[in-house]
Amino acid sequence: MLRRAVACSVGNRCNLCLSYQRYVLTNCLRRDVHLLSNLAEKLDVLSDFSCHIKPLKSKSGSSGLGKIPNKQISEIISALRQNDLVRELAYEQGMSNKIFATCITKFQQYLVESSQLPEEIELTLNDIAIGQRSADDIFPYFLQHSQKIYPILMCFSDLQKISKLTNPANWYPKAREMKRKIVFHAGPTNSGKTYEATQAFFQAEKGLYAAPLRLLATEIYKKCDELGVPCDLITGEHQRFVNEDRSFCGHVACTVEMANLEQVYDSVVIDEIQLLRDEQRGYAWTRALLGLPSREVHVCGEPAAVNLVKQLAETCGDEFQVQSYERLTPLCFEDFALQSWREIEKGDCIIAFSRTSIFKVTAELEKLGVKYATIYGALPPATKIEQARVFNDPESGVDVLVASDAIGMGINLSIRRIIFYSMDKFTRNNAGILTKVKVPQHLALQIAGRAGRYGSAYDFGYVTAFGESTLRDFKEIASQPIGQVEKAGIAPTFDQLQMFAYHLPEYTLKNLIEIFNLIAQIDKNFFVCPSFEFKEIANLLEEIDLPLEAKFKFCIAPANVTMVPFLSSLMLKFAQSYSRGQAVSCEMIKKLIKWPIETPKTCAALDNLESVNEGLELYLWLSYRFPTIFDDQENVTRLMIETSELIKEGLETLKLCNLNRGAAMKAKQETPRKRKKLSSSLKELKRQMYIEQKPNDQEEVAQIHESNSNKTEKQQTAIIDYAKSKAEKIDASHGNSWPALDPLNSADEYQN
Repeated sequence: MLRRAVACSVGNRCNLCLSYQRYVLTNCLRRDVHLLSNLAEKLDVLSDFSCHIKPLKSKSGSSGLGKIPNKQISEIISALRQNDLVRELAYEQGMSNKIFATCITKFQQYLVESSQLPEEIELTLNDIAIGQRSADDIFPYFLQHSQKIYPILMCFSDLQKISKLTNPANWYPKAREMKRKIVFHAGPTNSGKTYEATQAFFQAEKGLYAAPLRLLATEIYKKCDELGVPCDLITGEHQRFVNEDRSFCGHVACTVEMANLEQVYDSVVIDEIQLLRDEQRGYAWTRALLGLPSREVHVCGEPAAVNLVKQLAETCGDEFQVQSYERLTPLCFEDFALQSWREIEKGDCIIAFSRTSIFKVTAELEKLGVKYATIYGALPPATKIEQARVFNDPESGVDVLVASDAIGMGINLSIRRIIFYSMDKFTRNNAGILTKVKVPQHLALQIAGRAGRYGSAYDFGYVTAFGESTLRDFKEIASQPIGQVEKAGIAPTFDQLQMFAYHLPEYTLKNLIEIFNLIAQIDKNFFVCPSFEFKEIANLLEEIDLPLEAKFKFCIAPANVTMVPFLSSLMLKFAQSYSRGQAVSCEMIKKLIKWPIETPKTCAALDNLESVNEGLELYLWLSYRFPTIFDDQENVTRLMIETSELIKEGLETLKLCNLNRGAAMKAKQETPRKRKKLSSSLKELKRQMYIEQKPNDQEEVAQIHESNSNKTEKQQTAIIDYAKSKAEKIDASHGNSWPALDPLNSADEYQN
């Protein structure tokens, strides 16, 4: 076979030919596959072997040898399956173990079920059957058949080159041209690290501040305004420029995804750098760290990220420096848990990791008549800021905050004590499935550190939990060794996916991103972000006729389509409008959401309104990417302000209704009565009420006392008093007529 391969005429080299010749050379010489391929190419022996192989669907051969028995085919395939070198070559051609098993099974099925095989395959099988050739000589035909099942195998080597992500630092030539100095401001929450880092930003001639949240970006933007420093604000949904032509004014505060890598800066600040480990957004921090062209790059974050950032700085050839900070106020982890909601005090913040749990907590506080503020992720930024203001204001009468992990960063709060309601949190696993896990250590400590903020009303912070089991969970999580940030997230660019699409034109965008993530070659310091939401949106838009670049932009939109069904519907309608070239106006959105909307009076109505607000934010995000289609930005912005006000009013309405109900329950519970289970029957209770109406019937009285001989006097009094009060209330509203009422239900109500 080696002589046959060498005798091939030189021509275009198909993957089958190259793979087979590499296989022959490896078998003969037992040396490195890549080295021998290069050597063979120089000797002109890597010719087009495919000229000797007809397509598998060609007319059957005329070898005259006949088809070999199925048993022998099974033995040949079994030998091929167990050959380690065959598996190695199959892997090099892009076959994972699962794909290899599928392909070899289908190849065996093809050999067995075909009435007549191509001549070349027939000859090879017969030679193997009589022992003149080995079973692995059938490999080229197996590979050709596999490529028909999985077309990706035909261009696998090209795709591997495209998805080679082993040195992401080289993606940013403008930053590599500079000698940068990276300063890591390392410290826990409330250590002043961000304050120190931003001083260089304020004083620089050209500066950028990259924030994890638009709230933080807005805070720095306002700080610049106070200092008289001209500053632009750029987030995904809002952009404000000092210059009318939208040119760079010298300073910009932005969310990390919006950082401009083409502008050269004197000083930049990347906040919460440890988030480069985040599975969904980590790529944005990696991109900013490696790609921002600035003389100084100040990064703020947890000490756990120092080693990784140092390694990345070394790969870029940058100078690296660490400035360490200690917490400015003491923080105490208490040894006792709260057992009752009556133990809640002024300045407490109760942390719950789901919206459902938040409303459970608020319901308990309402029963006690406690006034509270609420902050969670789905609330609009303006509402979060307003709730924080009310909680921080000592004159507002709001003493307690109920919040999610949304307070972990971005909002300044005057908290005395953090109380964890639970240490369970829902998150997505590697398969994209929502699962319940324990809160990761870094998040738990970050939230705990919000207590006793420097400069607030409390100079000492406390941390505890509701219930002993929750406190044990927190103590266990907090006492573990601090986990180091080991890898930084990266993600494919549009250009890379576009090249994938060139080789695989029939594949959907979701398929392309899945294949990219599967075969990407990455350095030990990186991981490819799973992109769950990207794939969900890509799947949602699969049937809509969109250019690849437009579809890519829709897929990176910050829309939680898996958790908010309304956003899925809205995303679909927006994409359809873009496909038709139809502009989307504010009036169209109002019809879609059935505007005007009443102030929500239930949790479900509030949830719906929050979804509407997220949809309006999505419109604004798209308006900066597709301004000709989403061209009613001004009116949609006004509509979003109105929905934010409605959400604020809805929160207050729910609190007022529930507080009134809670106050009534509290007044009722203040009566000091010891309740025991009531065993009175319906007939018995009716008779008691009847005796109260006819006290002179001595015979009835005697019967009742006899039937209640096992009851204490206190129990009998309680039953009759409650029934009488119920009767008096009903008489007052219905005259003296007695409506159809089951007194036993009233007694049960009393008991409960």
